[in-house]
Amino acid sequence: RQTSGPERSGRLVSRKTPAGLRLEYVGVESEPPARQSSEKQDVAGRQTVRAEGDGMVISGPAVLKRVAFEGQDLDALQLAIFWDSEATPSVQAPLRYFFGGFTNAALESRPDQLTTRFPMPFRKQARLVLRGPAGGQADVSYCLEKWPQLPDDVLYFHARYGEDKSTTGYLPYVALQTAGSGHFVGINLFDTGHNHGGGDTALIDPGTESPRVLHGVCG
Repeated sequence: RQTSGPERSGRLVSRKTPAGLRLEYVGVESEPPARQSSEKQDVAGRQTVRAEGDGMVISGPAVLKRVAFEGQDLDALQLAIFWDSEATPSVQAPLRYFFGGFTNAALESRPDQLTTRFPMPFRKQARLVLRGPAGGQADVSYCLEKWPQLPDDVLYFHARYGEDKSTTGYLPYVALQTAGSGHFVGINLFDTGHNHGGGDTALIDPGTESPRVLHGVCG
């Protein structure tokens, strides 16, 4: 947060509890679906998803609270998630780079088990698809909250993987450029070649009256 005043919208924070780490929204004007209705229904499921299959379909409206992938050779699989029968996936990335080996408030990486706790709302359905070598598969389990209706301005989760064989030397390299309303969660940068350990820079709202610059984000 860059301002000294109080928050004007909800934001995702984490806090420690006796049961473990908990993610929740705090704020004044923007509350998550979980706090807008008392008719929530917790639902859990599990299915073996094969790389050459059509994936797993989960009906909504709902908010995915937890998705876990278990199995061997998870690094060889790519994840795609389609919200509400869309033609192009909103989430498309190799599992190894989506999780990056990190363990934090929203990601947990263990041998043969990868878990994400990013809140992922959808209205009609969520379709999780795995791609990879023939015979590849993973046991996918999930926990969600079903709701009668989601708010009109609910934010959908997006993630996209990109790769370039080389950068432009000392010139700035654009890893992500996006526009619109939303919450920027973060970015994982992986350099598989020679580098000098320089600082990275993220530009937020460039070209506006109040740009923000994050320097040295340690990709």
